[in-house]
Amino acid sequence: MLPFRNELFWDVKIESLDVSRHKHLIIERVITFGTIVEFRDLLRIYNADIIKESLRIAKALDPKTTSFVSWYFN
Repeated sequence: MLPFRNELFWDVKIESLDVSRHKHLIIERVITFGTIVEFRDLLRIYNADIIKESLRIAKALDPKTTSFVSWYFN
């Protein structure tokens, strides 16, 4: 079971998400809509390189999120 709120995945059943197959969806949702605690949990599940690669191909990151991850992963 993923340690994230169901609200982050309003359009899918969180139980059906696989951390490998759905990593881009999970990373983008947690980065964009998650709390700082959920962000820390994300860092425990995926290493920084996987997160950065996923963010590079993300389709819709808002400016605030982009600024935060640029600062954090610089």
